[in-house]
Amino acid sequence: MNFIQKNVEEIRQDPALRIYGIMMGCLHILTFFHWKLTIPLVEILDISQGPAVCWPFFEDCLKWRVLSTGAWRNILWGYLAFAVLTSVLFLKIRLISLAWWSLVFLNLFKSALLFQDFRLQLNPHYMTFWITFVFLFIPAKRRVLQYLVVFFYFFAGTLKFTPEWISGAALLDTKPLGVPTSLIPAACMYVMMLELIFIWGLLSRKNWIFWGVLVQIIIFHVTSWPLVSFFYPMVMYSILSIFLLSRYLADPARLAQTTSQEVSLRLLFRGKEANEVYAVLITFALFQCVPYFFPGTASISGEGRLFALHVYDARVECKASVIVHTTSGQSHNFKLTAPYMVPRIACDPAVYFSLGKDLCRRLPQKAGYKSFDLHMSTRRWGEQKFRAMIDQHDFCRANLHYDLWRHNAWIIRDPNYTESATAKH
Repeated sequence: MNFIQKNVEEIRQDPALRIYGIMMGCLHILTFFHWKLTIPLVEILDISQGPAVCWPFFEDCLKWRVLSTGAWRNILWGYLAFAVLTSVLFLKIRLISLAWWSLVFLNLFKSALLFQDFRLQLNPHYMTFWITFVFLFIPAKRRVLQYLVVFFYFFAGTLKFTPEWISGAALLDTKPLGVPTSLIPAACMYVMMLELIFIWGLLSRKNWIFWGVLVQIIIFHVTSWPLVSFFYPMVMYSILSIFLLSRYLADPARLAQTTSQEVSLRLLFRGKEANEVYAVLITFALFQCVPYFFPGTASISGEGRLFALHVYDARVECKASVIVHTTSGQSHNFKLTAPYMVPRIACDPAVYFSLGKDLCRRLPQKAGYKSFDLHMSTRRWGEQKFRAMIDQHDFCRANLHYDLWRHNAWIIRDPNYTESATAKH
């Protein structure tokens, strides 16, 4: 039996995994409504509405924007139909193989849409891809999925050791549902404890511990609704369903005595879990470490963050502009911005790098154009002065590129370099 057949058969034999396959399809249905109601995919991909913001690894994304608004709208509705079909296929045991392949292509379909513009990226997409990868390609799926979800919360908690989160300033002038303003700092500290400590209770065999933690997580996501809208909480509820399914539906692997016990911290930390569990968890943990290999603060420079989870870990204010020089010797200063910017990337240098590249394609067509300089500066919550992050003279002629694996020299990492340094230009 080949690799694909083994994965398909594991899902076919396990009622919990078949139901979870339906939930995997529902994640894409939620994505459709998110792109329809919250982040308007059709408007973002319509270049007549504004410039493209390309992913750092896909700097030429504008070349693929050849479709009309109507075509993008039809594609989005097609994505919904594809997602519904995939969920339905998991209802029939004899169609599980077809459902497996449908889920593979559905994720490729989503990736093709998501990678069209950097503004479409969000934490829920990142976690969805991890969960789906395990569901499709990793044996011992029940076990690996439960540990991985706990790791999601744990590593999200490690990112919250910042002044902005502890003080509540990271919540961007909004407050969780039903939480008084005076209690927001305490609520933020409680969330850290929930994600770093209490979350391990999801692996407990004792019902009172398991349900005590799960109810807290449900309440946490309900209260976060005003901050992150419906998409993130609903995605997490769908992902969390693996714990209920695993707890109340018999595991065929245990009945066949191919695995000994239910998941538990004791098995995990004694090295007695399935090899697949350790392989996935170590790989995931290494991905979360990538931002720390770059100089500076990843939540400000943005470098390395594509590989890891992100949270409301730092509150950053920024301003970006271009100084356009003409052949007549005049200079004009313009603010640089793009519509539909989500808070996570609103001050990411990669965004303004992409906007600068977009100008390099468009400005040479203007009469009298000579060159332009790109400037971007940021300040973190509590800081008085902005500091320069990008200060690039004659941006187009510099022919810069974004390096995913090393520090980008055009991102200024000297904390003493303030925007006053740009006066030399």
